[in-house]
Amino acid sequence: FTVGQLIRGIFTGHWITIVAHPVVNERDEIHGIVAVAIDLASVRLAPQSVALPQHAEARVVDARGTVIASSPAPEKWIGQNLAHVPWFKLLEPGRAATGRAADAEGVEHIYGAVPIKDTTWHAVVGIPVDVVYGPVRNHLVSSAAFSLIALVLAAALAYLVARRTAGPVEEIAAAARQATHSASGSGSELAHAEGFPAPREIQTL
Repeated sequence: FTVGQLIRGIFTGHWITIVAHPVVNERDEIHGIVAVAIDLASVRLAPQSVALPQHAEARVVDARGTVIASSPAPEKWIGQNLAHVPWFKLLEPGRAATGRAADAEGVEHIYGAVPIKDTTWHAVVGIPVDVVYGPVRNHLVSSAAFSLIALVLAAALAYLVARRTAGPVEEIAAAARQATHSASGSGSELAHAEGFPAPREIQTL
């Protein structure tokens, strides 16, 4: 099985490639060749059941970086050479690869590539970094805002609790200090004062 190079069709002007397979007889001698020309603009890389994420790019490139098929905009990209693009340098013959690099237009993408059997081609899909991490960043911002609000509320509540508790405790401490210097007993009346604003435990104390 052989896959030819990209050429433009003589009659259609479309980019095509010719795939061929030998026909052999019972003695394994080549008796002929079956060849088929494939119009590359008709190659659909993403079936309807497998929708690509927004702004994602799916391409098939040969070993020289020439685009064999593309989704989206096949008419724009087929036949273009992407050997100069950073992500193409991640590819090695016969090996899958993943990485992060800029595309032909300088937009940062996360890429995945796999070799296509019996060819020197790779299938490559790239998704913009902003598409991948954008929702995460948005979620992080909203989570941080909620956390900050919760922190402020917790601090305010802690302040109110501390204030409600610390005031009466300071009064009890003052009464205790006064009782050590005076036998008048005025400090003992504090806990029984009407409307003493303190938690139950402090009132008991």
